Amino acid sequence: MGDTLKTIPQLQAVWNTRLSVNTTPRAAAATYAPLSAGIENIEEALNEQTKQYFFLGSEGFACNEVNALAPTFTLQGRRVYGDAAQDYIDSLKYQLAEARKTSIRLDVTQPSGVTVSLTCPVTITAVTTLGGAASDNSPFSVTFALNGKPTLTTA
Repeated sequence: MGDTLKTIPQLQAVWNTRLSVNTTPRAAAATYAPLSAGIENIEEALNEQTKQYFFLGSEGFACNEVNALAPTFTLQGRRVYGDAAQDYIDSLKYQLAEARKTSIRLDVTQPSGVTVSLTCPVTITAVTTLGGAASDNSPFSVTFALNGKPTLTTA
């Protein structure tokens, strides 16, 4: 049985992911509020821009190059009133431009116990805080579009 356990992969549990949003982007110091209450799903999209090159020596097959990224993180769940992060995001849904800009911190604890943190300025997009059948709890969803290259640190 000991040998069998060695073949089981170390899977990454999504509940080891913590995303926090800066609820005071105009203040001198950031105030990060965790966005976890009511959240059931987080999705990362790198939105890669690629170039394909067809060289004479590649016998008709392409060479691909990733030359740009436009990463986003989308979170979905249920609207929880009184949650600092959700209340902040909900207050912005009818705002435009600069009002939608803040920063996030994403902490992912890997199976080894190492935590990788990503921080980056973002624009808050695709806010949904109302909808569904009369007997449903309201949905909550938001997309954070990264503005620039994120900072990655390991602890």
